[in-house]
Amino acid sequence: MAHILIVHAHPEPQSFSSSLAHTYRDRLLAEGHTVDFKDLYALGFQPVSDRRNFQQAVDADYYKQQAEERHATEVNGFAPDLEAHMQDLERCDALVFSFPLWWFSMPAILKGWVDRVFAMVRIYGGPKLYENGLGQARRPARILLTTGGPPEHYDSLGLNPPMSSILATIEHGIFWFNGFLPLPATVAYGPARWTPEQRTAFLQQASEEASNLMQQPPSILPRMEQFEGGLTDRHLRTRVELRGAQDALPADALRELQRIGILTDLRISTTPEWIAYLDLRTPALGDVEPILQNLALPPAAEWTIRPLQAKILNGAADRRLTS
Repeated sequence: MAHILIVHAHPEPQSFSSSLAHTYRDRLLAEGHTVDFKDLYALGFQPVSDRRNFQQAVDADYYKQQAEERHATEVNGFAPDLEAHMQDLERCDALVFSFPLWWFSMPAILKGWVDRVFAMVRIYGGPKLYENGLGQARRPARILLTTGGPPEHYDSLGLNPPMSSILATIEHGIFWFNGFLPLPATVAYGPARWTPEQRTAFLQQASEEASNLMQQPPSILPRMEQFEGGLTDRHLRTRVELRGAQDALPADALRELQRIGILTDLRISTTPEWIAYLDLRTPALGDVEPILQNLALPPAAEWTIRPLQAKILNGAADRRLTS
């Protein structure tokens, strides 16, 4: 059995967001897991990160948070309430963030929890990044999310950013940066407009997902070892312009390519003609054509492949650039 940390951020206990978080917690407990459930509003969590994080100061005249975090790590000097949250994070086998989408991001109280709890040196930094981070590339993490708008508001065709871009700052920038492997987000799109039956059905679906939390295949994101000096990707980035597949775009196959880290972005243009733009990340240019062939696209489909960046091969730049 696993130990799960759920960090929930919604000010209304009767909200659908809270119901979703409680449903997830209850199913995990029923499956025999242990759960730390942190309701940040109920706890009155203080999100402002400042000198209150520490029991003593390394520099009382000039506040630099990372320097204070380094010192507190060395002398066990974090404030007791913050120390308790850090220990909860360190011992979890899986991490879940639950929140409503506010201004295309998380509520400030949850961002403040991250700002304070994910302390440099203690939680991250130096060798403790990405696959070498706290999660060690084996602990899953998931977002439970409610939105005000329907799915088509976040599908890359409308004015809003696509949901994949909105959640990347959390799934990549917080979860994977610290070695937690993201699972597909559980997103309730516009539940305020749902019928009671729709809400019940979604909570049942979320409960089933919770029962398989530790067995579900996570997203595979780029590893540090695949980058030269942490900056230059050894894999090749290509953009595929795909035409003639608007009625048979293989959604399930594309989602799987996205999960395993090959498809990094998908955008669709409908004017003046239908074109799907697929950004791919592969070890070599020769890998792209077989991937497209395996998608079982219709006979009318045509594609153009454009390399996007230089690739490092055996320490030397293989410059296949395009304007």
